[in-house]
Amino acid sequence: MSREKGQTLVEFALILPILLLILFVIIESGRIFQAYITVQHAAREGARYAVTGRWEEEFAEEEEKARVFSIEDIARNALAGLALAGPAGYDEEGRILAGHYEIKILGQNPNPPPALLEGYAGLPGEKVAVQVAYRLQVITPVLNVIVPSIPVVGYVEMINEDFGQLSAGGFPGLREPPSPIPPEIPTQGASPTPTDTPTGTVTPTPTETGTPTNTPTPSSTPACTVHIEGDVHEYSTLVTVSGNHGDLIELRDMDDGGFLLGTRTINDPDHYCAGQVGFPVSLTDRLGHIIAAIAVNRPSSDTTCVGVTACWDTPTPTATGTSTPTPTPTPIEPYIVLNRACSPVGEPVDIRASGYNWAPDPNKHILLEWWGPGDHYKDRQTLESRASWTLIFGLEPQETIAGTHTVRALQVETGEEDIKYLEVPCPATPTPTITATPLRPDLYITDIVGPSSPIAAYQPVTFTVTIKNDGPGDAFSLFWVDLYDLPNGSDSPTAGQSDGDVAWTAVSSLGAEDTKTVVLYYSFIDSEEARDVYGYVDTRQNVDEINEANNASKRLDLTISAGTPPSSTLTTDPVCSAEGVTTTITVRGEGWPDTGIIQILYDGNPDPKVSFSSRPSWNEDITISGAETLPMVPYHTIQAIITGTSYMQTQGYYIPCSEMATIDGYTWIFIKGDIVPHGRTDVYCYDDDGNLIAQTTSDDDSYYNMKIPPGGGPYTVIGETYIDDVLYKDAKAGVPASVGDTTTVNLVLIPQY
Repeated sequence: MSREKGQTLVEFALILPILLLILFVIIESGRIFQAYITVQHAAREGARYAVTGRWEEEFAEEEEKARVFSIEDIARNALAGLALAGPAGYDEEGRILAGHYEIKILGQNPNPPPALLEGYAGLPGEKVAVQVAYRLQVITPVLNVIVPSIPVVGYVEMINEDFGQLSAGGFPGLREPPSPIPPEIPTQGASPTPTDTPTGTVTPTPTETGTPTNTPTPSSTPACTVHIEGDVHEYSTLVTVSGNHGDLIELRDMDDGGFLLGTRTINDPDHYCAGQVGFPVSLTDRLGHIIAAIAVNRPSSDTTCVGVTACWDTPTPTATGTSTPTPTPTPIEPYIVLNRACSPVGEPVDIRASGYNWAPDPNKHILLEWWGPGDHYKDRQTLESRASWTLIFGLEPQETIAGTHTVRALQVETGEEDIKYLEVPCPATPTPTITATPLRPDLYITDIVGPSSPIAAYQPVTFTVTIKNDGPGDAFSLFWVDLYDLPNGSDSPTAGQSDGDVAWTAVSSLGAEDTKTVVLYYSFIDSEEARDVYGYVDTRQNVDEINEANNASKRLDLTISAGTPPSSTLTTDPVCSAEGVTTTITVRGEGWPDTGIIQILYDGNPDPKVSFSSRPSWNEDITISGAETLPMVPYHTIQAIITGTSYMQTQGYYIPCSEMATIDGYTWIFIKGDIVPHGRTDVYCYDDDGNLIAQTTSDDDSYYNMKIPPGGGPYTVIGETYIDDVLYKDAKAGVPASVGDTTTVNLVLIPQY
């Protein structure tokens, strides 16, 4: 028996070191894994902070290094959990000492070669990388003799965001376009995958702004809307879509990142407004998903839900029978509002009729009629269907007769209408009545906070705008918050003002008594000047408010100091013109030296069109005579040079415009379970080599139009916008564009959560 005990002890003594070694290896492996996860997390947190373009207040005085120091601080704070002996110390071989850490910030070189520069966070749209290294001390005996310490490294690359919504008039260095992305639409719910920024010099063709766009001419034949026929279930094998003959229809699963289920054309010439096409599908795994049918060649769509009555909540307007205000939704159907409910007899008066929630469609029309008492016809006006609009009826004294006057708005093609009434005269003693009129919101800006003066020109700065709905009703309509940069002493901006409108973002809704804070980013281009900055809420008057006169913020008086301009650029507006027609062209320069004389030459003619003192930012108009627009030479050049130096930029100019290709379309968003038109969306066009060819912003009716130089293609078209600080994005690859032809590309932007 004692022999067996002795044998057991010997065996245990032999096995124990091995067991302990295995145990310590497991523990050490856990420490290594924990250290790796921590440094990777720190690198990711630093990169996620870096792409926002922000910096911490404590580093504000560091100027150009403020972002870099802030990113390092964020990454260092994320290293909690590791035993830190301090920032990087190095041994004689240049290795990090045990227990020490090292954080590197690398940004894409704005100048060739396209490498990553250490200590630089990059411009908007460019690559930024964060690397966090740490050397872990090995504590296991025997192992620490063989390997005293182990390095662990975390590395994350991302693409800088656009640093806010800026108009085309803002500083172009702050509004860099996105890098081309794969043709597949990103999966909803996933973060956008960082992509490599194109190498080489990107020379964008300027947006064709300031000139009329080729908006589609309304058809004389009413166009019916796209419609998904019948109920769609998870066991359905065929989805039927109706629409116009010739419609190219895409069927997409919007809850699967816009996954394309199929593309088919309606071919039914005998049923113009009721043609149908069937999509063979398998919806087994798509219960509850929102399915969208989208007309590619015109702005029309329809959505339905697979096997569910309602995929999303639809607010229902309710009436209140008490004197206590109860928040009720703004109507989701088209409606009109009159600026007054009554008028005196025999006095001239202007009645303003404002429409909301109408379909923005150039192929549809709104008929507005005025009828006096006894069906006496007064006036009729027709306008192109827009989301919101305003018309004025001017009544002469003889027309303000006693009785009830009727104002009727009719959407001609769909039959949707709304009617409001004007009483003449006004009641002598108003009698309180309980009505079912929806309670209205009142949006205003409670505060706007910007950086302290002086502000260095060309540096991204942030403005925080706090908005509140002080009315009893909810603001369910999407609305805009804009930033205005105006010369010192300017009046506060007004609704829809374009002058000085430099940045914007969208808010989807705001409940009664709710408050929301949005951040707008901008970069001043004027140096050593005093500027007035304002915020403005509901710039496009998308929301029917109690008070439309309180939407501007207080004024911020700011002083702009000299800064370091970006690489110089040269753009023209427009980018093409007609043959034999005298044309005025606006030539714009950004990032030019502030010394020397600039001359603008046309087709290399040594006689300059204009000469002026060089400055970092400038706009100059030149006139091209009809004799200079020779039809046999479609491609012309506009050059800006600094005399006596080799400093020169060249931009191409086409005559006639038919020598260029056109890409146009509408920008929509997928929001609250539906696909709706969305204007003010940034649109970019890239060639196969990743070069930016053209960029523009869709108008208030969601329409965009880009002129593309001949040659090249196919192209990738990308649309981007921000709503509630969430990026909405879509990309279409393989887009053909032939000279003289127009290719229509409708973009459906999906949230990139």
